[in-house]
Order: sequence, then structure tokens, then C-alpha cells
Amino acid sequence: MRWPLMGTLVVLLTFTVSTAVAQPFAGGGAKMPERGKPFALDVTVGKKGSGDTPEAVSGATVLLEARAGEMVVTKKSAVTGADGVARFEELQSIAGVTYVPTATYEGATFSAVGIVPPSDGSRQKSALSVYGLSTDDSKVRVSQLITAAELWEDQFLITQTWTFVNRDTVAFDPMTAGGEKYNDGLQIRAPSAAKGIHATVIRGRGDVTQARVAEDKIWVRAPVPPDAKGQEPLRVRLQFSLDHITDTLSLEQPILYPVEYSEVIAPLGTRFTKVPTLDLTLTATGHQVEKSKLRNGDMGLVASGGKFDEGGALTFELVGFPVFKSPLNDIAAVLVLLVFIGGIVMYRREVVTRRGGRTEAQLRTQALAGERELLFESLRDLELRYDQGGVSDRAYDIEAASLRERLALVLRRLAADQTTSGT
Repeated sequence: MRWPLMGTLVVLLTFTVSTAVAQPFAGGGAKMPERGKPFALDVTVGKKGSGDTPEAVSGATVLLEARAGEMVVTKKSAVTGADGVARFEELQSIAGVTYVPTATYEGATFSAVGIVPPSDGSRQKSALSVYGLSTDDSKVRVSQLITAAELWEDQFLITQTWTFVNRDTVAFDPMTAGGEKYNDGLQIRAPSAAKGIHATVIRGRGDVTQARVAEDKIWVRAPVPPDAKGQEPLRVRLQFSLDHITDTLSLEQPILYPVEYSEVIAPLGTRFTKVPTLDLTLTATGHQVEKSKLRNGDMGLVASGGKFDEGGALTFELVGFPVFKSPLNDIAAVLVLLVFIGGIVMYRREVVTRRGGRTEAQLRTQALAGERELLFESLRDLELRYDQGGVSDRAYDIEAASLRERLALVLRRLAADQTTSGT
């Protein structure tokens, strides 16, 4: 009994080592980003007022960050001249990197749309607008609130995009507004049952920073710019999860600002036991629930056109999700079955050997053949349950890998027995 067990461990160890060796080293195998021709950038800083022409701001420090996603690759700074232009020379053109200019004016930081390095090394221009600041939030609005609900095993994944604008000619500065609502910046509230809250602030293409999260409160330390032509709004991407216990997702979320447009999206996939119904309750009329194609081509339920007043709540339900079943239950059942089969095989071999029947090698080959058919049948049953939506992707991967590894071991033993009997 000891030698077969040691042989199994050796085979599994060899399989694990060979798999690990086959994987490339993450650092050494990575391809360096391609570099293009160096280029120059002129950033014009202008203060927007009641007129159409911005007033040039001289002596302002412009910080230029080369960003790759949320990572800052490098930084440079320059001061605007009398013409309000900060000039940057010999900037590196790196694939996947965006240059984002920011300037601080009256204590608030404003960003411009990020610059993608040109392929020909030509000089680029960017206009950065700054505004006067106000603590009056009466004209602060959420122009769009987009909520997407996804199901992943035992969690509902919620992704929201909040687009803030100020319908005034000046920017709203939450850092100096004070009060409980603006204790540490612009506040967003998540549902009380939300878990794993993550929030990123997006100001212009490429300017992405993280927001501060404290319990169910999200604090954004950035001004809300006016809704002006060419001015990027302030966007906040909020992500969190809710426990998946029943077939219904219920969400209730406080709304602290007037919302001009709201949309709730739920993609329809094979993971639904039936087509879910979407019930969206708003504090104002205007929403409509319909089935439409999403951007990736799949069908989904979309509730659009909703409006909220300050102090309202986003409330909706999605019904029709399958109740999550842990893959550990299936894995445990397979292991118990394999142990039971192994016990039967050992018992039969012991009885036949004592009675002088067939040889031990013949009994072993017959047992391995039976185990092979059982494993094939288990794989076919797993594929059927997966196609019918009864097994999640992750549970399928875990169980299929376990069955295939066991099957590979059985097939190797059968091949070894046939080679031995043939000689």
C-alpha cells in the first residue's frame, strides 16, 4: 500500500513542478514598452469667467504627470509665463502612457484632458481651465448616475459611475464648504450592507486617483467644475459587493444630490434561472424599464430616465438569480466516492488473492478500467450540469481539474500495466 501511495505523490509532484517551470517569469518575460520620438507640450492656463475668452494666468505652477492607469510613471513641473503658457520639452513618448497636466488655483487643483504622445514627435498643445471657487452647493448636480449589477458566485458586484457638474460659472469647493456633508470633501454614500468598497476619481482622460473610504462613506477631495464647453466633469467610479443569499438582489442607497438622469443595467446571461424582473422605485417619475442590447452585444434589462431629489434613495430589486452552491460540496462528494471505490478495489483484490483466483495484476487492471469509466462518466455529467447553468465557472474549473488529474493518473497506470503484460 505504501509504494502505490508514494508513486502517486511523485506523479503529482512532477506534474506540479513541470507546470510551474512552464510558466514564464513575470519580471524577466515582460516586454518593455515601446518608445517613440520625444515631443514637446505647451499647456495654456486660463481663468474662465463670464466672458468667452479665458484670462491668462501667469506664474501658475503646472504639474505634468505621465500616467499608466492609476500609476504615476514620472512627473515634471513648469511655471506659466506672461502669456499663461507652461512649456515642457523633451517628453518621452511611451506606449500606454498619458500625460495629464494639473494646476492649483486658489487652493484647488484643476486638471486638463490627458495628452497621448504623438507618433511623429510633433509639438502638442493643451488648454487647462481654472475657475473661481464657491462654497454654494445649490447648483451642484449629478448629471448621470449609472448603476450596473452583476452576479459572481456568492456576491453581487455593483459598479456605479457618478458624474458631477456645477450649473454655476464658478467651481464648487467641497474642502472649504464645511458641515457634516462636506466633512472631508464631496461625500457619496454606499448601501449600509456594502462590502469591499473601492472608489476612484476621474478628472479628464488619464487623471485617475483613489478616493477616501470610511465605512459606508466615500470622500472626494476635488472641486466640482462648472458645466462649461470643453471642461471635463468630475466622475467617481464606485465599486462594492453585496452578499448573495436569495434569488433577489435588493439595493437601497442614499442620494445626497439632485440627480438629473439615472440608469440601472442588469445583463441577462445563462447564470439566470429565468429572465429576471427589474423593479426600480424612484422619488420622481420618468424612468422606463426595457430589454435592450448592451455594448458588448448581450441582452440586458435597462431602467433609464430616472430622476432624484436631494435626500432621496435609489431602490431597486432584481429577481431571478440562482442560489449559489459552493463547489466544495461537489468536490467533497467526488473525493468520498473515489475513496469508496478504492476501498472496494482493495477488498476485492484481497479476497481473490486469498482464494487463488485471478492474478493481482489482472485485478488491478480491471479496477483501473472501472475507475477510468467512472471518471469519464463524471466528466460528462459535469459538462452537462455546466451547460445547463447548474455549475459556476469557478466550480467547473476546480472540479474538472481534479477529475482530469485523477483520470490522467489512471490512464498512465493502465498504460504501464499493458506494457508490463506485453513484455
